Amino acid sequence: MPSIRFNYEGQTYNANVTDSFLALPEDEQKKRLEVSLKPQKEAPAKGGGFMGALAKLERPAQALKVGIKESHLGGDIYKALGGIDTTPKEGFGTGFKRGLFGEEEIRTQDFLDPSLPGWYRGIVGFAGDVATDPLTYVGGALGKTIYNAGKIGAGAVRSHTPPQIARWLQTIKDHDKTKDIARALNIPMGEERKIKSLAKLSARERERVEKQLAKDLPEMKRWMDGKIKSSGKSEEEVHSAFRNWLDRRQIHDAEKGIITNWSKANELNLKKETEAILGKDGLLYANEWSRKMQKFLREEQAAGIFVSGLAMRNYFPRFDTPMGRELLEKTKDVGDPSVFLGKETFRTGRTTDPLESLDDINLRKNAEKVELLGGTAARNPADIPYEQRFFHTDPNVAIGLRYADHASSMQKKHFIDTVTDSGQAFKISNPDKGLPPFLGVGRWMRRSPEDPAIVEQRIIGSKGEEIWKPIDEDMRDWVNVRGVDEYRKEELLKAAGSVGDEAYAAAISAGKSAKDASTLSGKAKTTFMKSAEKTQDVFKAPKSIAKQIEQQMELMGASTPTNKELQKFFKFYDRIQDPWKAWTLAVRPAYHIRNAVGNIFNAYIVTGLGANIPKAVETFGNSAKLQYYARFEGREALRKGIYDRLTEGGKPIRAEGLKGMPKIDDGSWVADDFADTGYSMERISNEALDRGINAGHYRKDVVRDEIENMEYQLGRGKYQKWSKRMGQDNPAIKFGFAVGGTIEGNARYAIFLNTLNKVKKGDDLEWIAPDGKKVKLSEFGKGDDVYWTTQMQELPDGQFSQVRRIMTKDDAVFDIASNQVKEALFDYSDLSHFERKWMKRVMPFYTWTRKNFPVQIKHLVLNPQRAEKLHLAKEQFEYDSGEIEYSDIGAFWGKRVPVFVGKQDSGVVKAFTLLNTIPLAEMQRLVNPIHLTMEMVSPFPKEIFEQLANYDSFRDKPIAEFSYLGLDESKDLLGVALPARLWKLAQLLVPLIEINRANPGGVFGEKTLDSATGEQTVTKGWGGWGAYRESNPQDLSETARWIRFFTGSTTYDINLDRQAYFKNSKITGDLSRLKSALTTSTSKNENRRSSQIIRAIEAIERQSFTEE
Repeated sequence: MPSIRFNYEGQTYNANVTDSFLALPEDEQKKRLEVSLKPQKEAPAKGGGFMGALAKLERPAQALKVGIKESHLGGDIYKALGGIDTTPKEGFGTGFKRGLFGEEEIRTQDFLDPSLPGWYRGIVGFAGDVATDPLTYVGGALGKTIYNAGKIGAGAVRSHTPPQIARWLQTIKDHDKTKDIARALNIPMGEERKIKSLAKLSARERERVEKQLAKDLPEMKRWMDGKIKSSGKSEEEVHSAFRNWLDRRQIHDAEKGIITNWSKANELNLKKETEAILGKDGLLYANEWSRKMQKFLREEQAAGIFVSGLAMRNYFPRFDTPMGRELLEKTKDVGDPSVFLGKETFRTGRTTDPLESLDDINLRKNAEKVELLGGTAARNPADIPYEQRFFHTDPNVAIGLRYADHASSMQKKHFIDTVTDSGQAFKISNPDKGLPPFLGVGRWMRRSPEDPAIVEQRIIGSKGEEIWKPIDEDMRDWVNVRGVDEYRKEELLKAAGSVGDEAYAAAISAGKSAKDASTLSGKAKTTFMKSAEKTQDVFKAPKSIAKQIEQQMELMGASTPTNKELQKFFKFYDRIQDPWKAWTLAVRPAYHIRNAVGNIFNAYIVTGLGANIPKAVETFGNSAKLQYYARFEGREALRKGIYDRLTEGGKPIRAEGLKGMPKIDDGSWVADDFADTGYSMERISNEALDRGINAGHYRKDVVRDEIENMEYQLGRGKYQKWSKRMGQDNPAIKFGFAVGGTIEGNARYAIFLNTLNKVKKGDDLEWIAPDGKKVKLSEFGKGDDVYWTTQMQELPDGQFSQVRRIMTKDDAVFDIASNQVKEALFDYSDLSHFERKWMKRVMPFYTWTRKNFPVQIKHLVLNPQRAEKLHLAKEQFEYDSGEIEYSDIGAFWGKRVPVFVGKQDSGVVKAFTLLNTIPLAEMQRLVNPIHLTMEMVSPFPKEIFEQLANYDSFRDKPIAEFSYLGLDESKDLLGVALPARLWKLAQLLVPLIEINRANPGGVFGEKTLDSATGEQTVTKGWGGWGAYRESNPQDLSETARWIRFFTGSTTYDINLDRQAYFKNSKITGDLSRLKSALTTSTSKNENRRSSQIIRAIEAIERQSFTEE
């Protein structure tokens, strides 16, 4: 075989080559020879940070490749493929060692013609490197083996740990403080895991109602708006007619104890008045809503939630307005006692007449407010400005809040019943059908009726009977579960309220005055409560279990701090931070694009969606179709109806957009086996929504109170005008989140569909049962792996019954799909009370980071072959740039996970960053946890401390660096010169910073660098009227700036020579001399020279003229 002798960087090499190689032009031979030397000239360290560590996953594969190349047969094959080996056939062992320690690499691109387009070589190179890496084929099995071995190993370590140390470790684990810390970080231990798992199951009750709310409330608002327009009546008139019909008195019936003095004639007159405004169709619509509200009450009765058995009026929900809540706080008035919602509180005496309408109460409360604060009382309910009304009168708001209250009540009741093994669903009517399983994390206890000194526990016998027996010895230190006690007391208070209502009605019927009737009502309630409390059983559990139950109940109730000053501070803080968070995310196109890329990556890392690219594209397409059909409930008539309303409502642009979209095929919505899942679109959509799979992560990641959130969404918030202009209800933010929600929803549905498809094809996935146990689908329903759930069943008479049924395999399959979605794209509601109350306020984007790190670490172990592909892709981009050491690029770029592109040009190399785009790359932040923490901290408290300390933590330098010299420092933003401190404060306004970076048409001035001469040019903004663009990095080209604005992606020029200078110890001396010169020029009033020196200092401290 012929050989060739050549020189490279001062050294002489010999290489065995083929005859075809000698036939190539001399320049082409030189290129290929230089490429062949690249791997051998690489330093052992591939780079620093996380990506350097990730690169080590490929070391075994490179060891095999280089080892084979150095073998006799492998060397021949390598040359035949066009490779050039300057150290031929050194032996497999030598090559294996070099590859394992990163001294040499073989890439698919080594065998490709360098003259081919870079994108082509990159794609082929990536495919080749993936195909020739054994980890691609064994990574999943190897990862699972290591993962399981870790568990076994941990068990083995525990079993071989000396008894004394084992007892010491167990003592630490069982210590209350250890469990408290774990609970605060949402890491339940032992039996506490059952509580958390049960809470997730109970959340379905909320999701079920919220799914209906999302459908019904927009429809109601559209109907109301349409009726206002078609009838020519005012909003107040339509709302009032609808409300008063639902809120009318019951017809007088003395035999039933309904003393209302409201006759059928009165009802007929009101009916005519209502029809005059709403029309006959409007009256029918109002009656439909009245039935829906009554349905809620019947569902609550069936669940065992107390609902008053006596009502003097029909039902319109009564919820306090923001002003009403303030008035309650000031006067300690508890509002209308005829309310029988889940949040009603106990009152010792009646303060209002049960016959009062909602309008009557608003008038009376307005008069009380005037008496308290001054002013003129209104004579007509409509004359009271909405923001000054005590109860909400807008049906959209009141009914929306009733939905939210019903959802919360049903969720909490389901949780309490199941966790305490009680409630309607545990009543055994036919024990022969089998007893429902009991959680058994606590016990109902009581004082023995025969001997009060004996404490008894309740257990359930084999036939479903209650058995009371003395408690076990280890139960003596169990504690009351505060949340359960409080809930049961609330139920008793509502029952007492009903007793008081009956006493009041009886007194009025007997001819007593309203004052005397109120007194008798109070006495009846007090007597009832004293009697009930004597016979009250209590639920007790171990202290850690009790705390976990209480935490879950606090999360369901969205509890607020008991300290009033802390409440006020939190509300003030949230009203600043939440809008900032919304503006930071919603209106930035780059955020949504990055989020989409991150979603696709995580879908692949966690679930494998994307391993088959054509199939993944198809799945995302099916997901979009499912989203589209679900938007219109699979009905073409609904889509057409919305189009008609938009056209009639004067919104032609939106209408035309809808008109151009595909028609709905109603049959496809209910057809079986959509997207090869085995289920219809309708079933998939409903099951997903019941498990919280939607695009509502934005709402769940905001701290705003649930009631306030509903009020703002429907235009009745306390600071509605401000919120609409600058807050979360600004149209731009709503539009941004709608777009982002669609993108997010597409990825969530895609993972859901992909999981269903895998199950259908036979993947034996793991289901997490309600008690926290992990069960393989193949074992579902076998042996002890039988589980029960509860559901509402509507009876023929319109009543409801809560029944228990055995969970089916379909239940498990949909649970698995849901869990896959929440693992890959995160469940933003799954936080501990501590995390929700404190961490999300201290760190605005805490939830994403908190969820991302554990997921990446877990799947880095379980599926290393997926994570490794990020490294392999990076290698393709960097093939031409050669190996650039982590130490070559400086600290700023080193921690931003750069990827280099193309060859170096005069010491300058182009790069882009993976940080803030690829979730796995965020692991780099763990290299410096202190820096990570500082970046995560809310900018508002951090800004206060930084301004006080005159220190910019991000840039690691003083804010006003030369204030000690008395210089008037200024920096430009949007072409305007700002004082240094104000400029630093303005960096919080992220949308403005994005616009400043985009610099459309160079309107804010330009800062450019001539690549040939190195000369920098800086111009003024606003056509010469603004400030010089000196404080900004070098401007990219106009096209590149807009690409960055919309995608968040761009390349930067990193000057390696300059970075080398910054690492040089001379920099300290240079800065010292410049600052000394600055002091001298300032003392001599040489302003121009001082400005030049300041710019030089800032340029050095920035380290480059580019930014992330």
